[in-house]
Amino acid sequence: MKILKYGILAFLGLMLMNSCADFLDQQPQSSLSQEQLFSDTKNMESYIQGLYKKWRDMHKERIDIYLGTDEAAQGGVQNRDNLDKRQLDTYQNIQSSNSVVLNAWTKRYEVIAGAATMLQVTQPTVETADSAVQVMVAEASFLRAVNYWELAMMFGPVPLVDYLNVSDGARHPLNEVYALIEEDLLRAIEYLPSMSEQADVSRATTRLAYAMLGKLYLYADPNVTREDGSSWRDYRKAADAFAACISESGVSTTLPGTVDEIFGNTKDLENAQIPVEGSTNVEREWVYAFRFGHANGDESSGEWTMGSRAVSIMSTTGEAMCFWAGFDGMLPSDYCYKLKDDGGVWEKNDARRYVSFRGINQNDSEINTTEFNDPRNGWIAQLIGYCFGDELDPHTTKFEDPQIEELGVNTYYSGRATPFIRLGDIFLNYAECLYYLGESNWLSYFNATRIRAMGRRGALSAGDITSEEDFIQELMDERMRELNFEGWRKFDLLKYANNGTQYLFATDRNGLPIMERNRHFSYYGIGTVNNNYKYWPIPLDEINKNTDLQNSSDPQNPGY
Repeated sequence: MKILKYGILAFLGLMLMNSCADFLDQQPQSSLSQEQLFSDTKNMESYIQGLYKKWRDMHKERIDIYLGTDEAAQGGVQNRDNLDKRQLDTYQNIQSSNSVVLNAWTKRYEVIAGAATMLQVTQPTVETADSAVQVMVAEASFLRAVNYWELAMMFGPVPLVDYLNVSDGARHPLNEVYALIEEDLLRAIEYLPSMSEQADVSRATTRLAYAMLGKLYLYADPNVTREDGSSWRDYRKAADAFAACISESGVSTTLPGTVDEIFGNTKDLENAQIPVEGSTNVEREWVYAFRFGHANGDESSGEWTMGSRAVSIMSTTGEAMCFWAGFDGMLPSDYCYKLKDDGGVWEKNDARRYVSFRGINQNDSEINTTEFNDPRNGWIAQLIGYCFGDELDPHTTKFEDPQIEELGVNTYYSGRATPFIRLGDIFLNYAECLYYLGESNWLSYFNATRIRAMGRRGALSAGDITSEEDFIQELMDERMRELNFEGWRKFDLLKYANNGTQYLFATDRNGLPIMERNRHFSYYGIGTVNNNYKYWPIPLDEINKNTDLQNSSDPQNPGY
């Protein structure tokens, strides 16, 4: 961790020099002290924008968050050719030298260390600073918190980068990690602008900070306690934070917009639609979304990774020029796209199913391979016949970007915005808290996502859920229906793995291991997940470079 401390200024200095010509005119970054760097609000603005970009760019394709879930699985070619991803996707012989694990660790610590460097100088005087500085201190606090939250969920105890209070690079127990996240989020809530006050939708707001504070309390390991002995998993505190997020969004128990408006509907090829950024309902629904463009370096490349390889070769004008073309990097599991009658998660009349996947018929179980063709110009998708033959299996539509055709570029330059947290997610989190608090209105918030997708006929009654086991199953299924391919399934599985229900390691309603839903898990003949693999290994590269870790009594997670 000490290496990151001294390397981050030079790293982020490059971003500053690329993003601020005025800064270059003053003096070289190498000659600025930290105090000089953060004494000027223009420098601070460039610096914080660099942190936002680093945070955004690590979520471009989000493959690390999908691996090892029952929601998705690698494409066949990627599974065959990439051992490191296959280890994580199948929970098979995961190594501490895994490059995907190292990348997830390093990218998040780059943002954390950069934020900590800024907070080291600015946090002590934030109370007396002007409002512009206070907001940027709050943004740095939020960015450190949200990245620490993901690290804690993925790795458990991790080193803390808090140059005001912590000077070692050893792993700190989860109660200390949670405490730093809480402190950062409360500071963010104190100084961030509200949703109505923040005109720049790419910046954090109090609404977003409340959402993450709620997730801290709800997803915390229930076995981890505060100094007073109370559990960090606190449904009351989580509910209060989610309620504040919902209130600031200007809604009650009804979610904004229609399914087509919020999810987009690219199936109508003559009038393909994606959520309209800036529209009232979309911005209200998106508590926060990563915004991308179509220029080199600004693109998300999401569809390039998630689209169909069989479509990529159709165009005679260039590779992957059709907006649903790509290279099968991650595909939905059978459970994620199939109807309940066929062993999946969906009811026939749920509008989300049709708009979420390409290659399915709306109300039956047949795979609709003609959806991969392009009748506008007569192109026919060609099954190439690579490993697993999955090019015409259902694919997610949530990264499809029709704008690339208007621009005449391929899907590498797809720039569709990627929601990070939506109100549909927060409503279900809030319903979960209210259920465990014994409050009767939990069902109103739980049903909101179902009603938006199916009308009133989709609402469940209290009699449909007669036990905690029923509730967890319905909640996990509803979250998959609402949030598939939005990056939350891994954290949901880990939350209930920590809950005592061992959801990640358990069997489903059909008596099959949860991870059997991942096609590669079954393909390799694996029966259960090793309990030690709840957390990823601390990267070997970090241990080799971090003498504090080497000299500690707890440098690595169990089983690695």
